[in-house]
Amino acid sequence: MDTPEVHKKLSDTGLGGKLRFPLLSDVDGKLGKAYGVFNEEKKNDRRATVIVDSNLKVRRFYISDNKIGRSIEELYRIAMALKS
Repeated sequence: MDTPEVHKKLSDTGLGGKLRFPLLSDVDGKLGKAYGVFNEEKKNDRRATVIVDSNLKVRRFYISDNKIGRSIEELYRIAMALKS
């Protein structure tokens, strides 16, 4: 699970410049439990990505195996496509 500090660094330097969308860290597991991705055995969230629009509607939700990384470029492409 990425900490707020890791997200801050990524937000400030991602994709060659400051990201224009927020990142969220779930250190207490509340969001993971709400979205059904909290791993009770390991007491952490499974690797999930949730993109929520300005109306708080979930537009993209997927869970990846922890061994599979995520592409920031692909997340950015999806966010920009959903924005238009």
